[in-house]
Amino acid sequence: MALSLKKQHIQEYRPVVMAETITEETGDVIVPDSWPDAERICGSSGIVVVRSKECVAGKATVSGSAKVWIIYQTAENETRSMTAVLPYAVEFSDPSISDNSKIMVQPRIVSCEGRVINSRKIQVKSSICVACAVFNDAELVYCDEIESDSCIEVRCGEYPIMYTKTVKEKSFTISDELQLESGKTGFGQLLAQSAMLRVSDKRLVGTKLVFKGDVDIEAVYLTSDGNVECTALNLPFSQIIDMDDVEETDVPWLALSMTSCELEILDDYSENLRRLELNMNVLAQAAVSCQQIIKPVLDFYSTEYETTAETAGVELTSLLDITDIHRNVREQIMTDGKPIKILDVALAMPKRENIIGNGRVQSKQSIEATMIYLDHNGSIKTQRKKFDVQAELELANTAEADVSCLLAAPPSASIIGDDVEINAELIFTFICTSKQSADILTDGYISEEPMERKSRPSAVLTRTEESLWQTAKKYGARISDIKAINGINDDYTSGKMLLIPKPTGATGCKQ
Repeated sequence: MALSLKKQHIQEYRPVVMAETITEETGDVIVPDSWPDAERICGSSGIVVVRSKECVAGKATVSGSAKVWIIYQTAENETRSMTAVLPYAVEFSDPSISDNSKIMVQPRIVSCEGRVINSRKIQVKSSICVACAVFNDAELVYCDEIESDSCIEVRCGEYPIMYTKTVKEKSFTISDELQLESGKTGFGQLLAQSAMLRVSDKRLVGTKLVFKGDVDIEAVYLTSDGNVECTALNLPFSQIIDMDDVEETDVPWLALSMTSCELEILDDYSENLRRLELNMNVLAQAAVSCQQIIKPVLDFYSTEYETTAETAGVELTSLLDITDIHRNVREQIMTDGKPIKILDVALAMPKRENIIGNGRVQSKQSIEATMIYLDHNGSIKTQRKKFDVQAELELANTAEADVSCLLAAPPSASIIGDDVEINAELIFTFICTSKQSADILTDGYISEEPMERKSRPSAVLTRTEESLWQTAKKYGARISDIKAINGINDDYTSGKMLLIPKPTGATGCKQ
């Protein structure tokens, strides 16, 4: 006869894909007939946007484009720029992905560059890294109580678990005017630009996720008098996303992706144009995780009846800690010619290696620094340097760690003699988790008639590896009775001599 089990149901979004992939896209741009020949590439920058994301049976697809600006100089040392739009599409495969799966994506530019094929054609190449998380709607079901009387002995486990409660997204627009810094000559023509979204704070307030951050804009431009200049501008933003069934103690996760970005000189019909107009569309994707304790029934038996337990294995994940480690970076780059002005500096993070062992996790982030500068001859030049930045954290032997690395703010650069020093702050975020496997009770059965009584020994010597539960179950005795007759208060009885109470007659305790 089946026992009545009291079951708990936890609805969750279970991650099935957590991955990054890098795709390389190329294209050609043709110099317009009315323009002079291209002779030398001086620098490049880019912005990547998401156009679409979808899940179908077995795969998740992300597509978008990278907009790349190529700065070049002619034989007459005239500075020009051209723009290429490079579409991209990537796939993430898993057999459990379905049309109802939820997806969060975050692309970034790893590198972009141009090469003169001939004086009328420039080849443009861009590497794009796409981070993706796919969630499936799932349910964790466990029994935490057997609805019967006292003849049933129950063993429960206690597990801290972390699960994703909800996944939401919201589109919003950042649109404003940006004023050029005082002391700089006004805009003539934009040559190149880049934009970075940063989240400075996020928190749950009631059932809402409140977050704020900044858009950092960098632009290289020709001034109204024909000189090359640069500017770095900042625009703060704040947003709210309505979340379902969350508490302020839960943990929010947030990924921001641009879906479009346009930066134009605002023509106010004056001789000194000093304003830019930014129109950016952003997709905010949020997930909220919860940490709680569950106490599932692992096993049971009856002191009066034969029982059968059916169990299923589950893997339970718990959150141990979230730790941010800040690393200040100072790297010197040698230049080709004496620099007089830094026009742009960018740090790309193409890959990261995490090594876990000996009670520690070590994360090594590779960096590709690109610097565009103006030398003493008035030529625009680009220098690159590759280096690594590392961070370490102590880690429990059974723990796992997922590590991400982000820039705390746009990097800066200063001229030191004939070289340039780049300064930046990186934030390594270590998400430490622990996984446990448990066999939890799914169904239980009890016989119709009391079991035949067998004589019990008055005392037993427990095996070294045998628990009090195993001993009590073997002899059909109540754990509380064994503890009482032996005067013990804990379950650690391995290798001890225990008195086993004599069985009583059938009480008809089954309901």
